[in-house]
Amino acid sequence: MSNFRWVICGLLFLATTVNYMDRQVLSLTWKDFIAPDFHWTDDHYGTITGLFSIFYAVANLFAGKFIDWMGTKKGYLIAIFVWSLGACLHAACGWGATSLAGGSIVALTTISVWLFLSCRLILAVGEAGNFPAAIKVTAEYFPKKDRAFSTSIFNSGASVGALAAPATIPVMASYFKDAGYGNGWEMAFIIIGVLGFIWMGLWIWLYDKPAKSKYVNQAELNYIEQDKDIADVQNREEVKEEKTIPFWHCFAYKQTWSFIVGKFMTDGVWWFFLFWAPAYFSDLYGYTSDSTMGILLILTLYAIVTFVSIGGGYLPTFFVEKKGMNPYLGRMRAMLIFACFPLLGLLAQPLGGISVWWPAILIGFLGAGHQAWSANLFSTIGDMFPKSTIGTITGIGSMAGGIGSFLINKGSGMLFTLAAGSFLVTGGTSTEPEEMSVKNYKHLLTTELLAKGDMQVDSAFATLPDVEKATASFEKARKRGGSFFDEYATRAGIIENITGQKLTAEQKSDAGFIETQFNALPDKDKAEAEFIARKDYSAKAEIVVATLNSEEFKELAADGEKLAEAFQQHGCEVKSAPLHALGFNGKPAGYMIIFCICSVAYLIGWFIMKSLVPKYKPIVIED
Repeated sequence: MSNFRWVICGLLFLATTVNYMDRQVLSLTWKDFIAPDFHWTDDHYGTITGLFSIFYAVANLFAGKFIDWMGTKKGYLIAIFVWSLGACLHAACGWGATSLAGGSIVALTTISVWLFLSCRLILAVGEAGNFPAAIKVTAEYFPKKDRAFSTSIFNSGASVGALAAPATIPVMASYFKDAGYGNGWEMAFIIIGVLGFIWMGLWIWLYDKPAKSKYVNQAELNYIEQDKDIADVQNREEVKEEKTIPFWHCFAYKQTWSFIVGKFMTDGVWWFFLFWAPAYFSDLYGYTSDSTMGILLILTLYAIVTFVSIGGGYLPTFFVEKKGMNPYLGRMRAMLIFACFPLLGLLAQPLGGISVWWPAILIGFLGAGHQAWSANLFSTIGDMFPKSTIGTITGIGSMAGGIGSFLINKGSGMLFTLAAGSFLVTGGTSTEPEEMSVKNYKHLLTTELLAKGDMQVDSAFATLPDVEKATASFEKARKRGGSFFDEYATRAGIIENITGQKLTAEQKSDAGFIETQFNALPDKDKAEAEFIARKDYSAKAEIVVATLNSEEFKELAADGEKLAEAFQQHGCEVKSAPLHALGFNGKPAGYMIIFCICSVAYLIGWFIMKSLVPKYKPIVIED
């Protein structure tokens, strides 16, 4: 037997891996590379990611029908072309926003958000076609008993993509930034986007329907088609157009609603951890996504997801072949077991106080349970629906999953903001409360140290426990002045000091005006030297604060009440108190609430699905 079906499965795996890497480039570069260019806030990023979920959900509604209409070969090609183009177009957003903004920082921010939203729309439309096409190809190339395993293999591309992205994309962006190719993030989008175009060449070369493929011999074809009726096998040369179910008629079947419930209840859990896991380890344990420990935690999490989830395809096969169950009941039995995996998430937060590795491991098993669940959930469509309708049903379910994802991610962002509480610097210039986060506390301490003068900063830096390590960190950080350095605010301050004039808020927000005034200063060389000095001292002060207070930061990250007290001790007014819930306070309480929701979502979804479709009942389209 030729076994070419596994080559096709490998292509589906690669497509899904690229799909998830394209999706993650923005999440891994916006904070350190993109936000400084366009002055984005968390709210701007939240708007972009939230609307991406909506774009993806709506596109999924039509993606399946499009794949059914175009066929798997052409449909998949068009889908990956569109999302690869969308990925590459992100790189042009910087040039476009700068050209249209006319030097205004406010305009630059607004225009860049709209341009990125446009690119995310294109990306979402293309990416929506991946799973409907992949599921349809799986139904073409694998008998029912093997579909869960083959689906788990290509579906693991999601976790491999999630695993590869944090290990490569920030490093890639940093390399190209240092090499002078823009600000680095542009090349990251282009390189990951180009991978999709390479995949298209492989698809054109290798894919055809099993009966027409020159790589599939008769023995393998017989194996693939073993589920067909004898009469159908004998007459497979007669090409007949298979009847399909009209789109709106799909909603008349309980099988459709069962799939909708399964996707709506669980897809958001996976997307939540995809978008928030790096922030979780940063917010609660102080390990940023670009730190060695942060990368190791994420890699461990997704390594568990990847390798454990692949085994999820074996369990339904065991129930079918060893226990004599039909494919649907075997899958549902396996899904009940996988629905229990997320319950481990309830222990992640409590055990995190013992070691940060516990959340990484437990969330990894939660994610593995999701991927195994998802592989079997997708396979139930092939059990119940005719092949001509598989793409449509997959699209409908994926739309429901996208809506669930939007709700849980948008809701999580709102909950975390509420849970953290807010503060206002007493006597400060800002009248808008800010989130009580460790990052803002670091900023506050850095500002206080800088206010003590350059000599104090130099003295504190020189007495650090490991000066050589601190100096190495300084050499890297001085290029950008540290995380809190504001280039235009610094230039504006230098202009005011030299000229004695007070700039208005509008003038300070106009990048073009600041640049012009700075270049027109009487002693430009002196002004430039002062600017470089301010950048250096900002980086030094941040390193001093981070080094001397590292243990305190970890303690404060895990306890919102202590963090609020720390802000008060430094003259800040607490505007809204941190949330207290489930034995935690502050952001840890918010994460614990979401973990509880994620942990029980699968069991709730399973029982609803089982009540809708209690036993194997394939849909037959009558003449």
